[in-house]
Amino acid sequence: MKYSICFFIAILIVGCTTKQDLKNVNKISEKLIVFEAKELIHSENRITLIDGERCVIEKKIIYDKDGKCIFFYRGGSEGLIQYSRNYIKGYLPFGEEQLNYKIKIDKKNNWILDNNDTIRTFKVLKDEIITNVDSNGRFRVYKYK
Repeated sequence: MKYSICFFIAILIVGCTTKQDLKNVNKISEKLIVFEAKELIHSENRITLIDGERCVIEKKIIYDKDGKCIFFYRGGSEGLIQYSRNYIKGYLPFGEEQLNYKIKIDKKNNWILDNNDTIRTFKVLKDEIITNVDSNGRFRVYKYK
């Protein structure tokens, strides 16, 4: 009985977490924080398809070749509010928090280092990396090249 419970827990843990190899990922160019749209109504520029599911973009971050944030988009009531590191007409300037956003791939440990977070469990698709849903119903989608 004791062994069957341990075996069941091990299967559950392995089945619920997906860790795939980042060997083909050279650079993460974009990060989305999204939640499932199901029956919600949102502005069309906040809707995206992730792995065939309709999702709402809460935040979108565009990174340069060094992994520093160059554009930041935050969901607003009528669409995405745009921020830019450099002054561009139509964009708001970065706040202190956005200036420190950065991302890095640790191929040795097979992790994504996202600001102060270490992403260890994810699913690698054709051109996206998807994390597990958090306690708030959000998940991260990393687009890579």
